[in-house]
Amino acid sequence: MNAIFRYLFMFFAMTSASISFAQHDHGMGPKPGKYFGYVKPEGLNVKIPARLDLVIVQNDDEYAHLRATFKVMLGGFQSFEYVTQYYEKVSYSWVGQELTFESDQRELMLANGKVHMMNMKLMIMGDFRSSAGGVTGSVTLVHFPEEENSPPEMLASTIFPDVPVLTSLTGSYKGMCEEDEYELQIEASKWHGTNGFSTNPLVGYMIRGRLGKRGDQVC
Repeated sequence: MNAIFRYLFMFFAMTSASISFAQHDHGMGPKPGKYFGYVKPEGLNVKIPARLDLVIVQNDDEYAHLRATFKVMLGGFQSFEYVTQYYEKVSYSWVGQELTFESDQRELMLANGKVHMMNMKLMIMGDFRSSAGGVTGSVTLVHFPEEENSPPEMLASTIFPDVPVLTSLTGSYKGMCEEDEYELQIEASKWHGTNGFSTNPLVGYMIRGRLGKRGDQVC
């Protein structure tokens, strides 16, 4: 029974906050569900598609709390080239509308998270840092309602609208070597490669390439 009462209290608190936030545009905690948006690396004129999944979990001996999975994707929201970070605990401060993401791993770190309401959309904004190469930047995400039928690209179209999306590794690359034209075809797959913890943001990838020289008939 205690677990049931804790869950009902958590649900009532989040529902009450939602009503207050809709009326006053402040004071609301993050809604569980999917968030889509972009990471904007500092000093680079590119943006990287990102997805955050927030879920409520509760064991018999603890209060309900949030956990999250954060995914950064090269090339688009449906890309097979991605990096994922799991956060065992996500806490929220009702005073400053601040989100804190906690994880034992440090590949992708989210800090200074804030919950906002902009243009009738629930947004999460914060700072981003990758342990590989010390890449820093900002992240902006918008809540994706369950009844939403639009693709993520349309939902997040107002986020860094004038910045191009960072392309994926997979593709064909052409170049000249003296007077000869070469073509390099690269294929990156997330389903192959090594397992285990690594500070490399491409952990789990198998990157394969084929190099060809253009002749009269074949490459």
